[in-house]
Amino acid sequence: MPLVPLPWNRIVGGRAAFERSYGLIAQEAARRQMRLAAALDAFGPPGEAEWDPMVGEIQLRGQQFRAQQLGSYDGESWLWSWANLSLLIPEEHTSCARAARDSAVKLGVHAFSAPGVIEPDERIAPLMGGLACAHGFGEAFWISNDYQVFVFMPGQVDLSAQTRLATIYCAEKRTMKELLVHLRGVRELAMVPFEHIEREDVMCVRGNGFEVRIRRNDKLKEVMKELKTMPPGDGAPRATAMVVTVESELSQGYADTAFTTLAGRWVPTKMSSRAEIPWQALAIVERLNQLDDVGLFDSYLRVWYPRFVTDRGSR
Repeated sequence: MPLVPLPWNRIVGGRAAFERSYGLIAQEAARRQMRLAAALDAFGPPGEAEWDPMVGEIQLRGQQFRAQQLGSYDGESWLWSWANLSLLIPEEHTSCARAARDSAVKLGVHAFSAPGVIEPDERIAPLMGGLACAHGFGEAFWISNDYQVFVFMPGQVDLSAQTRLATIYCAEKRTMKELLVHLRGVRELAMVPFEHIEREDVMCVRGNGFEVRIRRNDKLKEVMKELKTMPPGDGAPRATAMVVTVESELSQGYADTAFTTLAGRWVPTKMSSRAEIPWQALAIVERLNQLDDVGLFDSYLRVWYPRFVTDRGSR
């Protein structure tokens, strides 16, 4: 008998229970993806990708990774890899999906044990990937352009590395004092307690459940190293004299106002679930992008921020 996806009303708790399960662990899922993005950026800029679920491998950034297909989405339904009888993926390359299946009752995520879910919503693929990886069934996930979801096997990328949120390429050198004055030029950051660690050319912001680090680097060798990883795009400055990086860490104790994205821009909002990254980091990145003659690459959104020219210059 073929294994086929089920409607939500045939899965214990339905979509509502699945959403609640994801909400409880969404922060860990987002952190893993952010750290994966930072780790991949260290290998090089995006390029062509290859994947083969039958041998359990994907190729990204010119690197080969051991990865398993968690499942696939066809626009109408999600199907777990162990239930995909048309492919018959070898069992040794579906161990993560099967481990999730076997833990479904214990974790209270009954969608893990169904062969699949009928759901005409493309968000289901990243939700399944995030939920599975946050529970430890894979280090992090990657989605191919035909919507196969692959999970990285352990020990290949450093997901414990600092989370780089953004890289700002500056056409002129600025001191930390100048950067601090600029950051405090907006109401939201005027009273934020920045700590300057002069010997390391770093500013830190610490609070309940979060830390943000702003690192300034104008050493020619290090700037050139950063330039080699600069992705293509019109947002890059014509010349780079200094690079500023913004890194952030977030723990489960963080419960402050968060930010979301609207049409590619960050706007403040209240979130009913946990925040993904501290609003302080996002406000800092947005403010640094308002410096003259800079190009900003957002590791979280994986895009160059748009630059606008007005009568008063760029902002």
